[in-house]
Order: sequence, then structure tokens, then C-alpha cells
Amino acid sequence: PTLVPLEQNEDDNFREETAEPDEAAVPRSRPKRGSCLKMENSDVLLSMVRQPYRATVLDRFPQEDYSDAPLPASVPVFVFPTGLTLKLECPLPVFFSVVLTDEQGNRRYGAVLQVHETMSAKVMGVGMLENMPQSFQNQLFVPKALCVFSRWPFIGVFKDFLTSLYRRSCSTNSIPLERILCNFMQEVPLPPPGRITVRYTLPSPLGVQVFPPIARPALNDYPFIDVPLEALFKVLDADRVVRVMECCLMEQRMLFLSNQPGLLTAVAESLLSLLFPFK
Repeated sequence: PTLVPLEQNEDDNFREETAEPDEAAVPRSRPKRGSCLKMENSDVLLSMVRQPYRATVLDRFPQEDYSDAPLPASVPVFVFPTGLTLKLECPLPVFFSVVLTDEQGNRRYGAVLQVHETMSAKVMGVGMLENMPQSFQNQLFVPKALCVFSRWPFIGVFKDFLTSLYRRSCSTNSIPLERILCNFMQEVPLPPPGRITVRYTLPSPLGVQVFPPIARPALNDYPFIDVPLEALFKVLDADRVVRVMECCLMEQRMLFLSNQPGLLTAVAESLLSLLFPFK
């Protein structure tokens, strides 16, 4: 910040007056105690908002890792790439996708739905809430993320599923959320490569919710991509796309930066799909 001094002109009618010693003994008016407490509470509230917090996994399904697809330990970092901070207002839910690659080159596709809810002991811890005024708990919103990680890039299906799951969690349902989660994770079959598709539906108050068909391309077909290909050409012009493709073909390392996490996966996956004819 830059401090700009305010100077008075000689033509101004206001001037600074110095008090005599006998007049300086007059007590100045002090702010009310209620206003002081309000200002102190506001400062504490702002300090809590500005302080970053460490993200952790609250719950998961299944509880144990699959032998061929363990849950990466870096999931909280990628789910909250910009950090985990409290909010004074409840933002709208945000969806984006991530791709995690391990040392062996195995890829894990993740669909993330970030939401916010009021503070609770389960999210922040009982000890923290005991030392916090009740009014603060009603003014602060804590970020939470619903995620699906899979070896298969069904990003569109995962987005619809997470959105439906979040909406059901905000209302009363005849079917428990755990039953819906178990059905989607363990009972919906994976279609074989080719023309066979799987239709997934869920009952809803307005009827039946139909999800996009789940299908995999044939082995001799183009690779499956479930991200918007036009996102690449919206953020980069044709000349830069050609330049990036040239760097990809020459196996050069590139670093993509964006303030929108959803664009990174879409652009990277689009570039990989464009490289398919050169393999």
C-alpha cells in the first residue's frame, strides 16, 4: 500500500489548532464497549478467513484400497489446488476434473465437486468450536469436496452423479445415500470396448433421472475423451496450439498455468487426444 499525505492549502478555512495545557486536561470521548467488542470480533473473524487450513479426507468408499488402484495420498492437494480457506459468504458449487499419474505411468481420473457448508464439529473439530463464539459458526462457511477417482475417464458421468448426490444430500430421500453410492461404485458394470453401452438411472421426485450412456470405444477406434475439446481453442489461438503441438512431438516439457483448475485437465487431455494419429 502507498500512503499519500494530505496537505492543506493556505486558502483553506480549516487549520490545525493546538490545545493549551489547561485545555488538554479535558477528557476525550471514548468509544462504547459494545463497539470495541464488535471491532475485535471482526478482526478475529477476518484473521480466521485469511488463515489457510490443511485439507484431509473425512470419509471414503470403499474404506480399503483396491489392490490395483490405491487412493493416492496427494488427493487433498489436488482437490483444493488453491488452498483451503473459510468464506464469509457461501459460494456456488464448482466442478472440475484432475488427472493423477503415479511413478509407473498409471493414471487416475478424478471428478471434484467443491461445495460449502456451515461450520460443524465434524469438519473443524470439537476443540476448535468450543473456543469459538456461536455467532462465528453461523457466519463462516467451510469448503468440502465430493470426489470420484477412477481408472476410467468418465468425467461427464461422474459430474452428473456427484451433482445428483449433492442435491439429494440437501433434501429428504427415501433411498439412503450410502445405498446409491454402493450401487454406482460396485453394481454398475463396466461396458466392454465396442458398441455395448450401459444406461444408469436414479429415481427422483420428478421421475427418473437418466445419466449419459457409459461406453468405451473399440480397441481400433479413437481414444475415449470426455472433456470439451473446444476449451483448448478458446484459451489458445491456432498459432499457439500448433506451437504447443510441436513441443509435444519433440517431447519437450511444458508447464500450464491457469486460475481455473477445470481448464488444465481439459487442455491437457485435448492435446493428448490430438497426438493419437502420431502414435
